[in-house]
Amino acid sequence: MIVKETGEDQYEVIGNSFVYAIAEEASLEKVWCVVTDSSEKTIELTRILTGDLIPKVNLSTASRDEIHAALQYLIEKPNSELAGVKLAITTNRLEEAQRQDWKNFEPITKLKCGITKGKKLDALKEVFYLTPQSTPEVVTPKAASEVNLNTLTLTQLKDMAKKQGIPGFARKKKQELVALLSTS
Repeated sequence: MIVKETGEDQYEVIGNSFVYAIAEEASLEKVWCVVTDSSEKTIELTRILTGDLIPKVNLSTASRDEIHAALQYLIEKPNSELAGVKLAITTNRLEEAQRQDWKNFEPITKLKCGITKGKKLDALKEVFYLTPQSTPEVVTPKAASEVNLNTLTLTQLKDMAKKQGIPGFARKKKQELVALLSTS
């Protein structure tokens, strides 16, 4: 059981609360505890590690691996609303989408990845949240030399490649796009 000290010889359970419930039911006088500091960050991390709280991922800035892991969790949950959704396709479509400026999850329904309005879209809110980013100015080929392409996100690089008509840009990795864009 993980607890935080609230006063002298007074503690509050912040993790594995089921252990406390069992100990109380069994009338146990002593239970092994880990005492932590009472910072909000420690409490949040403890609840995540003990499974009492599901961590959320910012979909506006999430990496491919973060998107994949969160979707996999949702798809593999018992009685999941997303049970029929294809993990690889949905991960790819979300990664390639212009998510930085999304204010809600509605654009996902237009990605043709099996997620529709209603329960499927609502299920995403369990593991994702959005914080719209300020839309960066699209870099033109002339200005590309003034900007360090390595500082741009994969999505920004793909937008540049699309505007310049570079074929096959959607399947390129970041470094491949940087090389292509720096030579065009």
